[in-house]
Amino acid sequence: MANITDIKARIKSINDTRQITKAMELISVSKVKRAQENYDKNLLYFKSLIKAISDLLEHGDCVDCGDRYFKLDKSEKTCYIVISSDKGLAGGYNHNVLNLAHEIISKDDNRQIITFGRTASEFFKRNDIAVDKEYNSIGNPTLKHARSIAYDICDEFEKGNIGSAYVIFTDMDEGGGQKPVCFQIVPLDRSQFNQSSAFSATMIYDPSPDEVLQQLIPQYITGLIFSVLLHATVSEHKARMVAMESATRNADEMLDKLRLEYNRARQESITNELLEIVSGSSVGN
Repeated sequence: MANITDIKARIKSINDTRQITKAMELISVSKVKRAQENYDKNLLYFKSLIKAISDLLEHGDCVDCGDRYFKLDKSEKTCYIVISSDKGLAGGYNHNVLNLAHEIISKDDNRQIITFGRTASEFFKRNDIAVDKEYNSIGNPTLKHARSIAYDICDEFEKGNIGSAYVIFTDMDEGGGQKPVCFQIVPLDRSQFNQSSAFSATMIYDPSPDEVLQQLIPQYITGLIFSVLLHATVSEHKARMVAMESATRNADEMLDKLRLEYNRARQESITNELLEIVSGSSVGN
């Protein structure tokens, strides 16, 4: 016969765990909503920058404006920005993106690595891969984070210290599916700025178109990195929400089985007690 006391203890333990996973699920739901709102707000600014750069390249009479930002030099060092979370309990979120990062980075000896999130920095240290710069607290990304790394990348790129920069993060499609991707930040692709304007006249810029572009491109890269950070944050909270939802559902299933087992054990205990009473009464007669 199953021990009723042990079953009750297991029910209490699982029920306590279920309360935690349910609370974490609800917290993740609210964080997904907040991160998505921040992403949507940044998207408006980001699209305005793309429009401004597109207009300048198309109507600014500057064929070679910002040419350095559009040229790839494979002989120079490559910078990799790897985005993970500070915490676990998010299903395969960290595992998938870090595996992709390791696969790509391990093939490149001339590299610079920047990590966002403790999980990424700890992963590379365990694999004896040096990290050049670390950022934590990625659960709440700010424009300050994005601006800091964007201006570092632009400075290194203009000086020729790096020839290209990539960001490796978890992307989320419209259907809610998640997959790790590697996206090139610099050099820029001119096809990213192919939005045609309604007018066709040449625009006059003061200062020169090249100087304006030198100001716009770092802003664009800042917006791009901030968008990636926000997108990765949405993916992280979404993954944690799904993981906690699954954990809560599993806890419910275990509780149903344990309650059934408890009722059977209790019924068995009552039946045995009745049999002992009846047996005792028979012996007395």
